[in-house]
Amino acid sequence: MKKNILFIISLFIFFTLLIIYFIISINNSRVKFVNEKDNELEISIKYPSFKYRKLNKRIKYIINKYSREIKNTPFDDNYHIYTLYIDYKEYKYKDYISLVFYSELFLGGAHPNHYIDTVIYNTKNNSFININDLINIDKNILIKLSNISREELLRNKVLSNSDVKEMLMDGTSPKTDNFKRLALTDEGIIIFFERYQIAPYYFGDYNILIPYSKLNLNI
Repeated sequence: MKKNILFIISLFIFFTLLIIYFIISINNSRVKFVNEKDNELEISIKYPSFKYRKLNKRIKYIINKYSREIKNTPFDDNYHIYTLYIDYKEYKYKDYISLVFYSELFLGGAHPNHYIDTVIYNTKNNSFININDLINIDKNILIKLSNISREELLRNKVLSNSDVKEMLMDGTSPKTDNFKRLALTDEGIIIFFERYQIAPYYFGDYNILIPYSKLNLNI
């Protein structure tokens, strides 16, 4: 009798844990990979897949954009091989999933090109939000982002150098295009700056975290 009771309890615990695991796995992303290599090109892509069809479609659009470019570019024998590498980071905040894709594309030349693409998805109403939505919430948001980003970035002595500062000031001016790469996190909004936006290529890309309280923004 005791063995039967223990068996039933064990079975109950097992199925309870299985259900919990299923619920967690449904809400989390699954990582997928694309790897291709031949004599002319090498492609290595890491990306997430969700239960949200609309979000998956946007992810595929970003990936295919760069895949098509490398595959449609005639190969130049002067270069060893063309390459495409894509990786990503994922952030969660309330009902929002933020994805940041880092792409490195080499099609010849002195160095690869680097790109940053961001996606913010509202899982509750199945929609995307971007910088224009933040402007609708606060018409002064671009000015706030501009002032705060300059203050943060100029603390870096390398960026405050007179040769770089002019480029930084232009790349952080209150324009939509300068602040379109962003992610929502529990700590605040992360703003991403691609290479060449605020400094020369070899400086790399930059990002800053701005707390919601500093923007007086309620999302």
